[in-house]
Amino acid sequence: MSATTTSTTLVVDPELTIYQVAALRPIWLDAYAAGAHRVDLSRVQEMDSAGLQLIVALARLAERDGQPLEFLDASAPVRECCALLGVQGLLAPATGETHA
Repeated sequence: MSATTTSTTLVVDPELTIYQVAALRPIWLDAYAAGAHRVDLSRVQEMDSAGLQLIVALARLAERDGQPLEFLDASAPVRECCALLGVQGLLAPATGETHA
């Protein structure tokens, strides 16, 4: 289990569930600290509320730090989970465009 960082973009693996979140959290935080303020969610095939909690935690961290954070190309499972829990606004980039 891992996540790939390409310069300023964190590319998320296919599973973002309770089984991966504990291991992914430090990877995501390290990537964010290194300047990755874009998160590519296009590969996510399975996501649950624990995965969403990780996304929300990263968004809150960026907000607290006054840093931009953009979630790119959210897959259908990501969009569905966000819609189900009423947080689909997290997926809208700072420019107001939607990447879906």
